[in-house]
Amino acid sequence: MSADRALVHERRMLRLATFYAPLAAGGAWLSLRYGVAAHAGGDPARDLALRGTGLAPPLFLPAVLLAAAVLARRRNRVGIAATVAAGLVGLALTAGSTLNLPADLAAARDAGSPVGLTTGFAVFHWFLGPALTMSAVLGLRNRRRRLTRSSEVIDWAR
Repeated sequence: MSADRALVHERRMLRLATFYAPLAAGGAWLSLRYGVAAHAGGDPARDLALRGTGLAPPLFLPAVLLAAAVLARRRNRVGIAATVAAGLVGLALTAGSTLNLPADLAAARDAGSPVGLTTGFAVFHWFLGPALTMSAVLGLRNRRRRLTRSSEVIDWAR
């Protein structure tokens, strides 16, 4: 496998992460503008960082995703850990937008924001999350194949 082709999934994760960052920031801005929190009657300013809101994920997730997508291109333990972290963020986005959807819709209705925005963000996460997770799984699979095909002793401490 050529060096150019070896990290194709990690490059895909980086493109997804850089595409997603402004959307997450827009969701955070809309949450503050409309007053949409994590639950009806909540405070969006308090919920944004760790809990997320009806229009935005917890803001630590896009930050972790960006850092992981950048570090996933490394060919050492850091790259493997970053690939796993990006895949876990994908799972978190999918699970969070699915399991929290009733509470997110209630918070959006309570704040008077368009419910279609909340639904749209959830649907977007249903596509983004699995795409990130699949890119991570395929990237890890390719790394394993490269290791098993290699006759060199790999120094994982690099």
